[in-house]
Amino acid sequence: MTVPVYVYRREDGSTFELGQRITEDSLVSCPTTGQKVERVLQPFIPRYKGTGFYSTDHRKPKAKEPSKGDGGK
Repeated sequence: MTVPVYVYRREDGSTFELGQRITEDSLVSCPTTGQKVERVLQPFIPRYKGTGFYSTDHRKPKAKEPSKGDGGK
């Protein structure tokens, strides 16, 4: 099972990453140094796989215009 990786910032400004389950509480102190820590919010970047995510996917083909001939005359 893959767990999310969270970034924490220590009091001295340094950061570290820690894999935690979503149901686990945030850390209060660094497990290595004992400094107080806060969780850093990271931007979410979705990864789209497959088709259907771009404007060029699943487009209806353009209807062909009728040819402008002489009309059968």
